Amino acid sequence: MKHQHPELSHVIDALLALHTGEHAIVTRETRSQYSVVTGTPDEDYRIDLKLVPSSFKYGIIHVPSKAVDMFPGYRRQFVLLTPVKPFIVHLTGAIEGTRKGAQQGGYLCHPSPCNVEESWLKLVPDARSNEGSLLAFYEAQRKLLKPGSHVQINKLGVNQFELKTA
Repeated sequence: MKHQHPELSHVIDALLALHTGEHAIVTRETRSQYSVVTGTPDEDYRIDLKLVPSSFKYGIIHVPSKAVDMFPGYRRQFVLLTPVKPFIVHLTGAIEGTRKGAQQGGYLCHPSPCNVEESWLKLVPDARSNEGSLLAFYEAQRKLLKPGSHVQINKLGVNQFELKTA
């Protein structure tokens, strides 16, 4: 569950309120705004997704609305580790006018190569090429994955996720 906190003291209160076995990920949203995602790994840090034909056609991963809060926000880039290689992706597919960082969107995809943030290029040097697209992931996994296959995405950190195939 994600909560917005206007002050660092509220973040500390949220951390002190954690139950045994719960985890928290704290994100500094702005100079004076923080968010805290809390939960158990089985609840809030893992989702199972079914791949559909458009996943393979467009290089996307559909995200159900109940799982959108797990990701950094609309058009906020993050790394998705896969069995093939790491990819830079973002949550997109929201209505026109949605502000960056809003907890809205319907799928994960690679941003336009010219929009990949410079800071990601050390980790994923080909992020500004066609090889940086999730189409490369699907091509490399074409013998293993088909429409109807399931994948799992685990949250490893604020901007780091891992995709696992069955």
